[in-house]
Amino acid sequence: MDRLGDSVWREPLAPLVRQYTEGSCHMQKMSQVYQKRGISEMRNMSFSKTTEQVRNRTKTVTRRFGWWFLKPGDRVQAVEKAMGLKKGEKVKRICVIEIVSVRAESECAVTKAECVLEGFPDMSALQFRAMLWEEMCPQKEPGKVNRIKFKYVD
Repeated sequence: MDRLGDSVWREPLAPLVRQYTEGSCHMQKMSQVYQKRGISEMRNMSFSKTTEQVRNRTKTVTRRFGWWFLKPGDRVQAVEKAMGLKKGEKVKRICVIEIVSVRAESECAVTKAECVLEGFPDMSALQFRAMLWEEMCPQKEPGKVNRIKFKYVD
């Protein structure tokens, strides 16, 4: 069922949605709205660059320039692609993951062992850092990145 088309979403939550869509903590505040209303919501996390690694379950760590609201125990729906879907295209689910730990770290903290956990055993730490900054977030200056460790649920 499409939550956005559901009357439970539109009518009772509409005023709260408008209230919480302003500001930088949108996702965290929406989670609070869902919890207050007793609605189960699992966010989609895209693994477009590492779909095969997630399918094969060889990836247990991901680095993001966001997702700072995650806590250990949170569950997330891993998907192939979450944004930029063409008209009529649907989100392709991969699996459910559970967050084990979240921490901010320097992008320079990537080691060869971390490359293996990220699903790139043949890549050097330098190559991985270059890919991270060039492909994932080319407009940002190097700095802090969110290291998210997870386990597979289903």
